[in-house]
Amino acid sequence: MIFLSALLRKHIYDIEGHKVGVLRDVCVSLYETFPTVTALVITTSTLPGNNDIVVPWSQVDNIEESKIYLNVK
Repeated sequence: MIFLSALLRKHIYDIEGHKVGVLRDVCVSLYETFPTVTALVITTSTLPGNNDIVVPWSQVDNIEESKIYLNVK
């Protein structure tokens, strides 16, 4: 089991190993008995203005102890 508190502020990397940003929050679906994660909210300083991007859960490749990897660039 993974806890949100353990994932917050983890670095997120794309498929090529470039840092995308850090995890700020997760989106969940409340239409099931046990809510499922549907997306990650990532804070990045590379975008002008609002520094948050929402990445669908389908683009998450792997969650390790200290890093999160996406399966896209």
